[in-house]
Amino acid sequence: MNRLEQILERYSKEEAKQIREIFDQWSDEEIIQLHKDMESIKEYLGEAIVEQKDTKFKNYDSSRWAMYFLEYYGRIDGVHHKNWVLDQIARVLKGTPIIIKLAKWNNGHEEYRIITGTPSQEYIDWVAERCDGEDGKHTYFYDEGVSP
Repeated sequence: MNRLEQILERYSKEEAKQIREIFDQWSDEEIIQLHKDMESIKEYLGEAIVEQKDTKFKNYDSSRWAMYFLEYYGRIDGVHHKNWVLDQIARVLKGTPIIIKLAKWNNGHEEYRIITGTPSQEYIDWVAERCDGEDGKHTYFYDEGVSP
């Protein structure tokens, strides 16, 4: 029994058949390599908050962070996601802190995960101003969107 057949044994006959159909155009070696890659990346070691000064983002200011969110997430379809991007930009430009986490896997793979922190008072006040109107504090709705 070759290595590919050993891998496929882990699945039901129907699943193995579907996998075979999907990867029919791939060589056995390519499928085995994909499996190895997937197995090694499963070993997630966790993430930790890192200081901006210790990252490739060390020179980012609020306008560069705003562009980061626009460039990284702005192409994702869906108005709810676009609203989220706009909200993240507003948060950053209104002083909300950026939190940078470094995620690591046992195969050496690393990636940064960027999120906004607790909203700044300036941002909170800005949103309140957007909602104020002729009928009081909640005349208008501010849509924070949905993260992708």
